[in-house]
Amino acid sequence: MRLSAISVLAVLAAAPALAQTATPSPDAILWGSASKGAAGELQLYLGQYPTGQYAAQAKAALAALNAAPAAGGKAPANIAAPATATSAATTPANFKPGWLVEVRAIHQQPDQQTGQVTVTSPWVPDPVPLSITPLQGPDFDVAKLAAANPGAGSLPAIAGSAKLLVQQAGQWGIGTDIKWTKLGPCTVTVKVQGNQVINSTTNQANYAPGDGNSSYSAAVALTPGTYDVAWTLVCQPNSTLPGQDAALSILVAPPGEALAAPTPGEFVYQPTK
Repeated sequence: MRLSAISVLAVLAAAPALAQTATPSPDAILWGSASKGAAGELQLYLGQYPTGQYAAQAKAALAALNAAPAAGGKAPANIAAPATATSAATTPANFKPGWLVEVRAIHQQPDQQTGQVTVTSPWVPDPVPLSITPLQGPDFDVAKLAAANPGAGSLPAIAGSAKLLVQQAGQWGIGTDIKWTKLGPCTVTVKVQGNQVINSTTNQANYAPGDGNSSYSAAVALTPGTYDVAWTLVCQPNSTLPGQDAALSILVAPPGEALAAPTPGEFVYQPTK
């Protein structure tokens, strides 16, 4: 799938007054961030521009990071090997490809001091899920899930859980791509084996509702085995606007590769009885 370019502040050298300033290409702008050496940024660049003018450099940088994970930028999160760690991960018995996805209604949280709810009070998920449904993923649409769950409202919180089958040791990437329509900020979290590796919020200013697309990623050091992965997505609605929606895509990158949609069977879940 195609990822949106992340926002990059380009600091350009002052040009002579009469010279025309060249506009950098989109992949050059993204490379300005990726070239700093963080694995997640390099994987985002390759996902967006797999044949871009800096693709060879990005692949070489990823290969170097995989050979020496602590070098060249922020070190990946070291995730402890799960109890199921083996020399080669296999699908656990009775598991199926996909995710278990929860849908929860949301409510505004009163101010802790006044007990009052205001327009800017944050929306938080209810404690009890309305449903837990198996879905193939890796794309999850909030409005479609809401339509299938009476009582969820037009914009429920959603959460997913599955096991990631890791065949190859090294520096893996995990990422999220969020698209939103007529919404305030959306917050996404991702945990791997209980360790939070992503906790990011889209950057609409002053909770102003709008449309947009944001991608977030993290690098994690994994060994072969079966890892618990869980994500959440909570968006701040605007009750005056119809047609609100958000969609989340889960991305993964084996060592040395770009972030992309998982292959079928890479994430598996255990059906509920």
